[in-house]
Amino acid sequence: MATIKEIAKKCNVSIATVSNILNGKPNAGKETRERVLKAVEELNYTPNYVAKNLKTKHTRTIGVLVEDITVFCTPEIIDGITQGCEENNYHILLTNLRLYKKFEDSYYKNDAFFGIVSREIRELLSKRVDGIIYVTAHERILKCIPEELPVPAVMAYGYTESEKF
Repeated sequence: MATIKEIAKKCNVSIATVSNILNGKPNAGKETRERVLKAVEELNYTPNYVAKNLKTKHTRTIGVLVEDITVFCTPEIIDGITQGCEENNYHILLTNLRLYKKFEDSYYKNDAFFGIVSREIRELLSKRVDGIIYVTAHERILKCIPEELPVPAVMAYGYTESEKF
């Protein structure tokens, strides 16, 4: 996979020029722009989104935690989230907690699954999601979402007593 550095070398321009062209900035001449874009295609360049995300501090990714993807209308909820993300140029990281499969229909009546939720939230945060959507399998008050989340969070088909969410 080609890098910006390789494209710059092939086109005899600076890395900054290649970056500006790839980011749609108008500073390059038409000839240079065409040469760079041709090299991008020839070398099959794909942007390094990890590097870009480190610089911008935004991943355009929403973490979606689902209690169990097989329960009730969860697939339709996920489809709606996916559609909304597509329309707004976001991606989703989907985590299926499989709580119904693990604990059967009683998990939401006790706190046994709180540790699993906490671990998966930490995992999503480590991947630098810009927000979290928690999809419950049964309408109820959620008590497993930590108050100190550093990103926005919303619930689908559930709610908290917190004013923060």
